[in-house]
Amino acid sequence: MATYSDELPPFPEGWYFIGHRKSIERAKLIEKTWMGEEIVAWADEEGRICVADAFCPHLGSHMGPTTGGLVRDGCLVCPFHGFEFDTTGQCVATPNAPPPKAARLKLYETREILGMIFAWWGSGGRAPQWHLPDEPPTGADWTGLRSTILRFRGIPRRRRKTPSTWNTWSTRTDTTT
Repeated sequence: MATYSDELPPFPEGWYFIGHRKSIERAKLIEKTWMGEEIVAWADEEGRICVADAFCPHLGSHMGPTTGGLVRDGCLVCPFHGFEFDTTGQCVATPNAPPPKAARLKLYETREILGMIFAWWGSGGRAPQWHLPDEPPTGADWTGLRSTILRFRGIPRRRRKTPSTWNTWSTRTDTTT
């Protein structure tokens, strides 16, 4: 018997925000958890944005910047064995041999609107069922579109002393009786 959770995907299918083009170009390579998946995003030298699974198809190593992944000449370079992937997901170079034709990254289809990058998430990898407009709608029925980034300064939280945080190995002893 199927349960309710077996019938529904974890997220609704659709186009979801990845980041701003300027942020991706400035960082060269970003990694994030998106829709329950580890992904990386980068731009090649011609400005094409690529959003892909963060794991190398060679041996499964993570290719994000925190593990040493980098972008060289517009290609994502695996930090462990040096396989290079272009924005089509194809392996185009390896350090010591011709690139294997079967080595491809899992890509997510992307669209850009007003400098904002969106990627399609489909249940089970299903292709996009609808597309974002190439140009934002205009006219009397629409307001102007704009994007704003708001940053809020956080309030530092004071750490409370509780029995679990007391220093139990302190060398100070109480000599009073």
